[in-house]
Amino acid sequence: MKPVHQNIYGEPNGNCLQAAVASIFEVGLDKVPHFCKPPNDDWQERYDDWLAERGLQLMTVDARQCRKAGWIPRGYHIIAGQSPRFDCQHAVVGLNGKVIHDPHPSGDGLESEETWDVFVKVIE
Repeated sequence: MKPVHQNIYGEPNGNCLQAAVASIFEVGLDKVPHFCKPPNDDWQERYDDWLAERGLQLMTVDARQCRKAGWIPRGYHIIAGQSPRFDCQHAVVGLNGKVIHDPHPSGDGLESEETWDVFVKVIE
């Protein structure tokens, strides 16, 4: 994991997800699409397509329910939840269920963990 910081902040244009994905894949911000850039009605499809080009599929799970059930993802993943700065969702990098990098320069993390985006290798 190579930390990359976002350079656009707040809703609706913030690029925390772009920076978190770039961090995990150890590439520059310019090598990952700004998935949530308005109009962002198809952001999930763009995210899925980008991952598919790398032989991966996204599995988004409820972090609270998984913790309650005793399941923690292994390896790197995206943790999303309430931003401590804005009234919107924020994405950070997780490793084995713990926040290890906040792409926002403040490094404040999340107020709450809501979902984990886990990257799954597609086996055909």
